[in-house]
Parts: sequence; C-alpha cells; structure tokens
Amino acid sequence: MNAFALVDCNNFFVSCERVFRPDLESPRPVIVLSNNDGCVISRSEEAKALGVGMGVPFFEVKALVAEHKIVSISANHELYVDMSRRVNAVLARHAPVVEAYSIDESFLTFPDDSDLERRAYAMREDIRRWTGLPVSIGLAPTKALAKLASDRGKKGPGVLSLLGRYERLSALEDTPVTHLWGIAKRSALRLAPYGITTAAGFAAADDGLIRSTLGVGALKLAHELRGVSCLTLAEAPPERQSITVSRSFGKPVYSIEALCSALATFASRAGERARRHGLRASVVSVHFGWREDERPVMDGDSVKISPPPTRRP
Repeated sequence: MNAFALVDCNNFFVSCERVFRPDLESPRPVIVLSNNDGCVISRSEEAKALGVGMGVPFFEVKALVAEHKIVSISANHELYVDMSRRVNAVLARHAPVVEAYSIDESFLTFPDDSDLERRAYAMREDIRRWTGLPVSIGLAPTKALAKLASDRGKKGPGVLSLLGRYERLSALEDTPVTHLWGIAKRSALRLAPYGITTAAGFAAADDGLIRSTLGVGALKLAHELRGVSCLTLAEAPPERQSITVSRSFGKPVYSIEALCSALATFASRAGERARRHGLRASVVSVHFGWREDERPVMDGDSVKISPPPTRRP
C-alpha cells in the first residue's frame, strides 16, 4: 500500500524557544508574539488551557498573561527557519522524498510499506534526539488523510495511522467538516443546507454536488478522504508568485501618521524580498484590516506584491 506521512512539529515556535531555554519547559505557559509583538502566533499547551487564543492581539490578553504569569516572547523567525531545516534533514534519512509543506509540516512517503507505525515512532524519536522538537506523525493512504491523522495524533501518543478502513471511517465521523484541510467556515456554510456537517458526510456526498458547490479542488479532497490519492509529493517548492509583508499592531492605532509610517516600512521590506528573489511586480496592493467591534482602530495592515511577477533577465 502506498502510504503518506505528515510530520507536524507541535506548537512549533514555542517548542523552538524551549529547545534553547530549558526554563520555559512545561508546566510554564509560554506564548510567542509576532515580530512587533502585535498578536499571538504560537502557544504552549499550558497557555491554550488558560484560554489564550491563536492570532489574538496581545493587548487583549495582557491581563491574562499577567494573572497567570505567562511567558511572552518576541518571534525569532531566523531560528524557526533553521530548526525547520534541521527537522527536514532528519526526515531525509528516513525517506527518499520530503516535501516541506510549511515551516512546521512536511509530507513524505516511505520506500516500502513494512511496519510503518514502528518506523514512524522511530522517526519521531530521531527528530527529538537531533533537534529537541516534539512532533506528531499521521499515516494514511492519501495526503489529506495523513493531515487529518497528524492533527488527531497530537492528542494521543504522537503517531496515528489511518491506513485501516475502520480507523478512517471512525476519524471522518468524529471530524467536523470545518476541521478539514482546505474547508473554511464559508465553504462549510455552503454545505450546511445539504446536511453535510462532518468529514464523513462530505466524503460520502455526490461528486456533482461537491463540484457545483465548491469546485474541483473540493472534489479532489473528497476523493482523498475516500482513500483515493489525488495529490502527489512536490519535490521542489513552486516558484514564488507573490510577496506579502503583513503585521498586526501591538496596540490600537488612531493616527494616520502611524499608519503611513508602517506602510512605508512594509513597502520597503516587500521591495527587498522581491529583489532577493529576482522578481518584479505587475501589481502592488495595500490592505488594512480592523476588528469589527473597534472601528476605526486599525488592527493590522499589509503590503502585497501580486502575481504575475517575472524573473529579471
């Protein structure tokens, strides 16, 4: 049986910090903040249990942080990128092809299908030994199911296999459709009138209904959940098509001067990245966002260089 594995680093940014700072180990609650300390981008399990939400502005949880003595750390992205490379270097010893899906997730396939769970546990221990990072590994016949297995495996022993039909059906029945890879709340709302609220219901739905409601991408996802592989490993990352520089403000902003200063800084950084990758832009767009209950206080902004950029001659 062709089997995919998804290796997911648990609470990645916090875990990276704990590798080099043993004083942050459990049971101390820890959060990592975005570059300008604007919002929470990583939480330890202890911080999650105290009610710290993902992506919330830091000023909203300051009282909670003080009350429970939660350690807050400014992000160190150079460290996280380096640790991600170390994890993938360990994975390369276990599999011929590794796809770095994100900074903290990688897909791979094993060269044969013998004793996959034992090999996954061995790989997990190898990663911990050489990097100090805890990971969860999901095994399944497709990438989408491996993603689901990895997510569910975090609450168990760290390795979860959905290679068996019974295990797959049970996991799909227990998974809300909103927790599926690629299904957002808006897509779930479009499925709700048809009574589709679980991953099992989505996988069992008629192909024509899925395609007309959500498109071809969702249909591929449904086939993946049925155990039919539609997504292959990408051995090399796709060529960059856009550059985004985005941050959330660490406190409410009322001044247009502060917004203009942030915009100038982000535009400069976007230009630096474009030059570094040998790209030039056909479109430059600016986006501002705010919380609905706090207008007109700006909560974040971004500068995006949109496709189709082309490489310099």
